[in-house]
Amino acid sequence: MNSPLDPGHPPLYRCHWQEGGRAAAAQEATENSVSFIVPALNEEQNIGPTMQSILRTVEQAGLDDYQIVMVNDGSVDGTGTVMKRLAAEDPLHRIYVENRVNLGLGGAFKAGVAAANRHWAMLIPGDDSHPPEGILPILAQRGPWEMVIPYVTNTEARPWERRVISRIYTALFNGLGRVSVPYFNGLILYRRDLLQAVGIETDSYAFQAEALIKLIHQGRRFTTLGVVISGRQHGRSKAFNWRNLWQIGQTLWRVWNISRRAARSQERQEGLHA
Repeated sequence: MNSPLDPGHPPLYRCHWQEGGRAAAAQEATENSVSFIVPALNEEQNIGPTMQSILRTVEQAGLDDYQIVMVNDGSVDGTGTVMKRLAAEDPLHRIYVENRVNLGLGGAFKAGVAAANRHWAMLIPGDDSHPPEGILPILAQRGPWEMVIPYVTNTEARPWERRVISRIYTALFNGLGRVSVPYFNGLILYRRDLLQAVGIETDSYAFQAEALIKLIHQGRRFTTLGVVISGRQHGRSKAFNWRNLWQIGQTLWRVWNISRRAARSQERQEGLHA
């Protein structure tokens, strides 16, 4: 699937700038500034509350330099209408991006990153499952690290079957990627320039696993910390479907090759210094 941050293909998204939005995007970002990337598929009832959670987080963190990039990933309900209204309310801090087709969570995130311009980038799913108390500790860690990787401490907030799948998923990517990450699908805080340079190929749910494994094998500095989440109030998760499962399988193959090349490179370096 063609998508942003995948060189050689035309983008399948449109960035809708409200009055003042282009000027805000052209401003030079400070080192503490954050772009919150909010992808959503059919989350009409959850987008408003998600926005309120982000705004409470921004207020409590005392964050002045931020932007919220809302990405409508081909929704067929009123998600786009709600996002456009929210973007129009504060064009200096909000951008609306509309995918022409459903790209998947990874494709939607990449479209958001392509439109963002702050120093840090963080995924905030549009399902209103992340309260400020789960976001604030992550933001507090930006500084010496290049990535902050959170993991869920109150796992009981999610259905038991999702917890089982998550454990299997994490074990597979850690094993094949030859890394040790407690959780691949949280609100990971990245330096935005690293995301743009690393070249995320998948548009699937596994985009963060691919990005993290590539960046860790580059030697990027990261820390981990436990955070809390809240249960989804409306609708159901769209993370697991046949298309996603197929793309996750492709990403597993890709990260295995990445880790194998990294291991061979390390062996050669050790041989040179033996």
